[in-house]
Amino acid sequence: MSSKSTFSNATSKSYAQALYELLKENSELDKAEKDMISLNELLKASSDFKEMTLNPTIGIEEKKKVIFSISKQN
Repeated sequence: MSSKSTFSNATSKSYAQALYELLKENSELDKAEKDMISLNELLKASSDFKEMTLNPTIGIEEKKKVIFSISKQN
């Protein structure tokens, strides 16, 4: 395994653990789970949305605008 992959995995695990602990402290685990399920359903239901999120030519700010716009509708 490359050192880049190992660093990425370690970073992801650290971020996930910190996020979990923060959500747990704030009693928001259930809400986060529902949000993740909704996001997963949207990714499955909309190939356009999935392509947009994976497209490296679309900037982060533009992706945020789309996601926030969708979340306001729900």
